[in-house]
Amino acid sequence: MFRCGQSNLPVGDIFSDYRIESNSSNNTIALEVSITPLVQALRSASSKGNDHREAAEVTLKLSKKGKEAALCMDIKTQTRDGKQINVTHDIHVVVRRPAEVDEMSQPRCPPLQVHIELPPSDQCRPVVEHLHKIGEIIWLGATRDGRFRLSVNTTAGDIETMWTNLKNVSVVREKEAENEEMEEEEEEPVDDSSWHLVPLPSK
Repeated sequence: MFRCGQSNLPVGDIFSDYRIESNSSNNTIALEVSITPLVQALRSASSKGNDHREAAEVTLKLSKKGKEAALCMDIKTQTRDGKQINVTHDIHVVVRRPAEVDEMSQPRCPPLQVHIELPPSDQCRPVVEHLHKIGEIIWLGATRDGRFRLSVNTTAGDIETMWTNLKNVSVVREKEAENEEMEEEEEEPVDDSSWHLVPLPSK
């Protein structure tokens, strides 16, 4: 099982083959990594937004660069015209001792107001790119009945794009929460059609 933050992911969903060698009793290596460079490295292994095909092979290895630890991601891929290329990323990480990990705890978060599956990123991205040229604040809004919208407020009026019939997965999360040994605060009844808004600076 591969553990990311407070979530567990099946190893088979990430690696086709792996090897871990650690001095800890349960053969575990705990790493602290910044999400931004990791996502940038993973994106380079994808054909979306790049002039190459899907990577044929991606190798991830924990190594040492000077005095600092790093995740070395070696990507073997090819351009659309068939030329073979190798891309390497060195992602800075901090190796944490088991005692440090034991002191970490899952943060207490307030109950979710709404939790729906968002539209595909290739649908949202053009809208965001257009709206950020119009206003300084992009408002993200969602309802429990499966609606999601992106909007900006201007002196001339409001501009928005809305998606409907999105999947509401709050019920699934409620069932999962029943298995956690945490006392959840009771939520007040909320109209499923009520909008819950979050401002996002566009600059």
